[in-house]
Amino acid sequence: MEIDDRWIYEHLEEIIDNTYQVLVRNKEVEDILDDDDRIHMFLFDPYNGFKTQKKWEDIYSILIEHYEDLELYERCQRLVNEKKLLNKEWNLENTNREL
Repeated sequence: MEIDDRWIYEHLEEIIDNTYQVLVRNKEVEDILDDDDRIHMFLFDPYNGFKTQKKWEDIYSILIEHYEDLELYERCQRLVNEKKLLNKEWNLENTNREL
């Protein structure tokens, strides 16, 4: 199946939701990929994760802004909380590398 911009646009909300579900730890990537009723796409490569802190911060920011626009503030808050937690983990990991 060839994927074009129109197809992506038509399924963007589900792609965003897939990403959200993984980022807030509601679902594992495999849960989404095993579900034949879902689109098997994310806003990031789930197998490579985030190579830099900037990249994951960008994904969180995109989703937070998206859900703010939709006035889905509970989702925004979950993303903000998860982002803070990951920021602590990232900083701890980098501090341990320096030691």
